[in-house]
Amino acid sequence: MSSKTPIRTVFNDSNVATGLAEFQTGEFIPLSHGGIGAALSIGSAGQVLKVNTGGSALEFGSVEAIVNIDGATDKTSATLVAGDQILLSDGGAEGRVTLSQLDTLFSATSKTLTNKTIDSDNNTITNIVNADIKSSAAIANSKLANSTVTVGTTSISLGASATTIAGVSDLTAGTINIAGNVIKSTDSTVVEIGAGDGLSVAGNLTVAGNMTVTGSTTTLSSTNTTIADKFIELGTGTTGTPSGDAGIVIERGDSANAIIGFDESSDEFIIGTGSFTGSSTGNLTFTHGTISSAGNKIYKSGTAHAVSLVASSSLAGNVTLTLPVNDGDANQLLATDGSGNLSFISATAASGAGLSDLSDDSTPSLGGNLDMNGNDIITLSNANIDLLPHGTGKVIMDGNGTSGGVSVSDGLIDIRSGTGSVSKIKFYCETSNAHAQTLQAAPHSAASSAVLTLPTATGTLIGTGDSGSVSNTMLANSSFAFTDESSTAGAVSLGGNLEFLAGAGINTTASGDTLTIAGEDATTSNKGIASFTSADFSVASGAVSLVAERIQDIVGAMVGSNTETRITVTYDDSAATLNFVVDNDLSNYDNSSSGFTTASSTTTFTNKTLTSPKINEDVVLTANASELNLLDGVSGLVQADFTKLAAVDATAAQLNHSVGVTGAIQTQLDTKSSKAQSIAFSLALG
Repeated sequence: MSSKTPIRTVFNDSNVATGLAEFQTGEFIPLSHGGIGAALSIGSAGQVLKVNTGGSALEFGSVEAIVNIDGATDKTSATLVAGDQILLSDGGAEGRVTLSQLDTLFSATSKTLTNKTIDSDNNTITNIVNADIKSSAAIANSKLANSTVTVGTTSISLGASATTIAGVSDLTAGTINIAGNVIKSTDSTVVEIGAGDGLSVAGNLTVAGNMTVTGSTTTLSSTNTTIADKFIELGTGTTGTPSGDAGIVIERGDSANAIIGFDESSDEFIIGTGSFTGSSTGNLTFTHGTISSAGNKIYKSGTAHAVSLVASSSLAGNVTLTLPVNDGDANQLLATDGSGNLSFISATAASGAGLSDLSDDSTPSLGGNLDMNGNDIITLSNANIDLLPHGTGKVIMDGNGTSGGVSVSDGLIDIRSGTGSVSKIKFYCETSNAHAQTLQAAPHSAASSAVLTLPTATGTLIGTGDSGSVSNTMLANSSFAFTDESSTAGAVSLGGNLEFLAGAGINTTASGDTLTIAGEDATTSNKGIASFTSADFSVASGAVSLVAERIQDIVGAMVGSNTETRITVTYDDSAATLNFVVDNDLSNYDNSSSGFTTASSTTTFTNKTLTSPKINEDVVLTANASELNLLDGVSGLVQADFTKLAAVDATAAQLNHSVGVTGAIQTQLDTKSSKAQSIAFSLALG
């Protein structure tokens, strides 16, 4: 018949049966309902069904041997022999062994019998030596054949003591004499006690004189040793070059011995451990040890100056600092890895990019550049950061202060550029530094060393690019004054209008930001600008002068080109003069055409006026007062002229011929072409 799968009742979450279903793998019936309490597999060969270790279900497992001693056959009265067997576990593997195996085990194992009694009548103890007897009570003195010792006349039981030995007052053995409490040599040699086997003193030993020990080793087994001497000398008697280490060796049992001494080969004091003893000599092999102290002073060789190494007064626990394996590089410093392991690193590699606390150093000094590594120099409690150079020194930033960088000294900030660009200062706005205004120096080409002085009053600085920002009232001079050619003063405010009025011969024209002042061309009716040719005029510093040579050339050409009757005119260019020569030979003149009166002719003047006439010879003149009126209008006559008329004999009618002479002569002169001819004619008439 094939295997069948049992069925089970199916319950919902409310524990209500909802139907039937086959058992699934892993499902089981608990012990409380008659099941085995587990989902079992068939197990392995040789296994049996048993209760699990928790006692909660059945399981397949290996068979374990279980012996019920209480129910076993009673063999307590049987005689055991070496071949009898018993059951035991050898490291978890059960098996049987013989009693002879146990006998071998027990006989090869040492055991200490405590409070046990051995029947000496039925047991024999062999191979016992003195070292095997650990207690004096093991064998009673009474059990010995000789239980007393007789010294002198005093018998002393074994194990007992005697403070007084009777019968011995003076004991001499060889050259050694013991009398009372004095041991001495009978021949004054050194007393040797023990013949090289040693001397044991049970009580106190007092040596009144010097004690010399000539053996190889002096051993002191006292609990404590006190020495009144302030100096202990090791290596007494050493001469020449020293050799071999020296010191005090401390015996430490199973651990390596310790030494406080001097390493002669290294010429230095040492503290260490090793396998040496107090009997060792020469150069020892040791491991340097640890010294514990409250401080350590390291002196400069040959001086009294020292560096003290002490623990911090605030140290609250043990701290171990392990030095680096080398001496580092220049300008490096010691740093810890947090576990006390020290190493040499650069300042920039230290935690926090350098030293984090200088408060313990009142005069810190940098041995190289200080790298901030992205950090800040800060203060606490709103304290200031003071940078104070010594003497005339300066605070220099971002450069060397000569070819570039910013240097600050008392009352002065210098900004130098090492980039080839002019120095600048930028002022950023208050919102995200979105905008910046730059104050910068003029370029090298401007060669400027100007000093700009800030205003004394609060206000806003105005730049040349600002428009409409400067009011006229902000200027020291808000208007400008002017005067005209007559010193009449005027003024106009900045921002006002200044009118330029044109005068005679001047035009003004305004166009945008340009005012043009131009002169008009001069005319016969208008003042203006006249042009001059350099051949006719010369102009210097505004003064116009006629060119004399040009005038002379014009006049000379004009006069020299005309020939007047009986007048010759020449121009002397070297002397710049005109020369007039009048023909003074009146015979060359035609009186009928010239109107001249010659010296040999007789001329009647009718209605003529004579101006300054001269009468060169005496004339008898007979005339009354009215007749003399004919001279009315004659000017230039002098007394001598009238004297010449005294002999004139003429009637009034005759004298009347002189009336108008002046006018007749003027008429004649007016007919001539030039004033020069009139001048010549007047000279001829005179």
